[in-house]
Amino acid sequence: MGPRPLSGRFTQLLGGAVQARGLIPLCALLLTTSAAAAPALSGALDVAVDAQLEVLSATTCLSQATPGRFAPMMRGARAFLLRARTVPEGRVLALEEGAFMLPAKVRCFAIEVAIGRLAREARDRDLGSKQGEALVLAPDVWLWLPRPQPEALSAAIAPAGGFTPPITGQGALELRVRFHLPPGVEVALPWPEKNGEFLVPPSAYDWQGAMVLGHFGRFARPIPGGVIEVITLGELRASEDALSRWATSAASAVSTVLGRFPESRALVLVEPSFMLSGDPVVFGEALRGGGATVRALVSRSAAGQSFLGEWVLVHELSHFLFPFVEQDGAWLSEGLATYYQNVLRARQGLLSEREAIQRLEEGFQRGRDNAASDAVALEQASTEMHARAAYMRVYWTGAAVSLLADVELRAAGKGSLDEAVRAVQPLRRAARERVPTAEVLGGLDSASKTGVFARLARDCVGSKRFPDVAAAYRALGVAVKDGEVSLSSDPKAVALRAAIFGPR
Repeated sequence: MGPRPLSGRFTQLLGGAVQARGLIPLCALLLTTSAAAAPALSGALDVAVDAQLEVLSATTCLSQATPGRFAPMMRGARAFLLRARTVPEGRVLALEEGAFMLPAKVRCFAIEVAIGRLAREARDRDLGSKQGEALVLAPDVWLWLPRPQPEALSAAIAPAGGFTPPITGQGALELRVRFHLPPGVEVALPWPEKNGEFLVPPSAYDWQGAMVLGHFGRFARPIPGGVIEVITLGELRASEDALSRWATSAASAVSTVLGRFPESRALVLVEPSFMLSGDPVVFGEALRGGGATVRALVSRSAAGQSFLGEWVLVHELSHFLFPFVEQDGAWLSEGLATYYQNVLRARQGLLSEREAIQRLEEGFQRGRDNAASDAVALEQASTEMHARAAYMRVYWTGAAVSLLADVELRAAGKGSLDEAVRAVQPLRRAARERVPTAEVLGGLDSASKTGVFARLARDCVGSKRFPDVAAAYRALGVAVKDGEVSLSSDPKAVALRAAIFGPR
């Protein structure tokens, strides 16, 4: 029998399974640490679950008493808070709309969250879901931090999507987490970990993330500049060997842009799906919160060989090459990943050069069709992408711009799209929120000291038409007849195609 859920009493945390395993809770260590040596606000969390994965208990101790309402970043998590108490006194805290206030001078509190009910109800897949014998959860479900009062949030700082930023003072917020789990129960997170202790990265406070708790498969493989860890959930037909080759080939393809993978670690959650699709991966999602994470929904019946060379994972991993652009620039970020999903697979030998260009042309045609059926300016299509279902227009317009810029820069000897993406890496790493589109375009143009990206953007954002890629096709020696691509043997075109699509 595993450890009982924490009741909110610090003395109980010290007993039971935690004490039996010889562990000193991080909160106890923090209570004896001088706050003068800590950042503006630091803290430690001890997290435990019951063996049935019904209730998660988290005890948090902060380095100093902090005013504000304590609540999760994702507001949907509030409905699953069972109770909150001060530590070590055990004073019950009143809940108001799923949030609570700490009494003056109190630095430690404990909460209990109904994670089992959250996953079963599946109101919001981003918050939590059940896969086999494991739960996929947003860490925000239990990472409750001090938030400003609603009336203190101006329109300028209140994020969209129901997210509320934590109060962190003037310096960094540093939190350490230790899990106390029943036998056989594991946790998987993209966060840095050392000696069983996780350090919460700053991005976990800004963007949505994911973790896995329970019984699941896992394996890690080296990739250029880092490691990729694959978590397998539920019943899958594909073998570990097949999934390993799929994940490492996709990450290696993305690594050709910078010479290494953009992050030192990536986490891929492979989840079975009943959705019908001719592709092995039916849906993918890139999450930046706490580290590079991809959730991949795969067909339960997909055989291992079908995974190698599929496009979804390359697309999602490509997002980590680029800053998180504001919604009006969705065409830029999604377009770059859409362009690279074909180019990078060719570089990795997963597609031939002609196959990659054929897939680009087929995508451009879908973009043309979408633009013709919903004739609005690209900026509006990007801003209203989900409401208008303008995915083909937005994604493939951005891919066309990427192709036009890549070809123009290379043909003129002014660099390449790869070099432009390298130039925005400092911006990507420093970003704590969505980056204005104009700022990203300026960063891309800084590599070549040209205005190629800004000019192409000006031509596109106010236009209702799909971009004309004829000039890029001429330079590449590409001809299209009845939707089929053919390639010329002109030496300049051959060399240009090899520079973009050739093996690395």
